[in-house]
Amino acid sequence: MKITSVSLYRMEIPLTHPYYTAIADIPTYMTVIALLQSDGKITVGESTPLLGYSWESPAKVWEFVKAKGKELAGRDSREAYNSLTPYQSSSPFSTTPLLTALEAMDPSWSTLPAGLKGEVPLVGILNVRHQEEIPEYLSRLFEEGYETIKIKVGFQVEEDIQKVKKAQELVGRRALIRIDANQGYSFEEALQFVGSVDPGNIELFEQPFPEDQWDTMRGFAPHSPLPLMLDESIYDERDIQKARDWGCAHFIKLKLMKAGSMQRLMEMGRKVIESGFKLVIGNGISTDVGCYHEALVFLRLQLKTAGELNGFLKVKSPLFQTPLQVERGKILLKAAQSFQVDMEKIERFTVEKAEWRVGHRRKTEKG
Repeated sequence: MKITSVSLYRMEIPLTHPYYTAIADIPTYMTVIALLQSDGKITVGESTPLLGYSWESPAKVWEFVKAKGKELAGRDSREAYNSLTPYQSSSPFSTTPLLTALEAMDPSWSTLPAGLKGEVPLVGILNVRHQEEIPEYLSRLFEEGYETIKIKVGFQVEEDIQKVKKAQELVGRRALIRIDANQGYSFEEALQFVGSVDPGNIELFEQPFPEDQWDTMRGFAPHSPLPLMLDESIYDERDIQKARDWGCAHFIKLKLMKAGSMQRLMEMGRKVIESGFKLVIGNGISTDVGCYHEALVFLRLQLKTAGELNGFLKVKSPLFQTPLQVERGKILLKAAQSFQVDMEKIERFTVEKAEWRVGHRRKTEKG
């Protein structure tokens, strides 16, 4: 198939409430959307890089997609895909919007195949600053049907411990608790944390240390009564193998934007499972576009562990014309169901645009 147009959008998408993490308080997604047209069909891909999460800043992602996007108009889709895959390891956030839009041109990727059950269980995010907010927020999550609750820590360890204890007391046996430190602790703080909370209803403890502190993670693992998960430290198959060889995790989390494409996310997911880890998939900082693509991979891998592809629930307005259906804490998809973006919303949140069309090679920009 020949690509007849490439449209890129740099967007600022407001959230319903700021998302609190140890990396930053996030009021807005800095999202890049790619729309590709071929044979009259428009497909979409997304990247939402977070400054400080990886080496790819929002500015770098935007410059990459502009540089590569202008080369795609007029090219065969398979040829275009092959030209971008060499960059998946070095620039995964940057390749994701282009490669996923190209993958969506293939019917085998664009919808859920018949025969797969389209239910993706999600974690419910306990997105609070203060202990007094916990009871009301938890009550809402239980009413919405969530069976796994995620708590962000990595701020002040004493306050984190008290927040988790309060949540544990209220959750009891009604749900599992997943804890994410977002690289926020020192070795001593992490030891204090795991030694102060009851492991009884805690599913896992995620990424206590900065992504490059593998020695610290290996030294910490024997002392942790909580199962450990790596996220920011994992970008490719070598990292998965290292985690296995070093015995420093029980869970591995993968995200589409760290893989670079749906196909590579599938391959890495299989590697995680074959290596004996429990696999978690999903991005809590993503629109419905990226979360939908992650859901397609989640279901193809037939996962059961609650996914974290819930970033779309944080935005004030979804990008799809028909929102993703969520019931009782699960995304529900139907076989052959497809989604189209709402161009009015795309334009509303766009701060810069670049576009190339066959026969009109001149770039047009907004911003």
